[in-house]
Amino acid sequence: MMDTISKDLYKNMKAQYQMMEAFLDYVNYEDEIADGLTGMSYILFCENIPFSFDGQCIEVPDFGLKVSPGKEEKLCVTLFNGEKLESYPGEIYKKFIDKSK
Repeated sequence: MMDTISKDLYKNMKAQYQMMEAFLDYVNYEDEIADGLTGMSYILFCENIPFSFDGQCIEVPDFGLKVSPGKEEKLCVTLFNGEKLESYPGEIYKKFIDKSK
């Protein structure tokens, strides 16, 4: 039979364990979608940046770019002015956020 303090400790420890389990599930999910168009669309969606799909591409009017699949899990980015670059979703996002500041 557990006393009140033991019950509270057990509940707190169980809650912390569940929190860590949820965090690890989130990290695993992040790792799975970190690359490609799915990762880019996830970043844009979470950051509430309007975008649209155009076939195999994502258009981001606020950034003035079109994102398409690239090589080795990178994305090919074409700016509306014609400039092109290849990078990972997170790097693309950081670059254009820094540029817009």
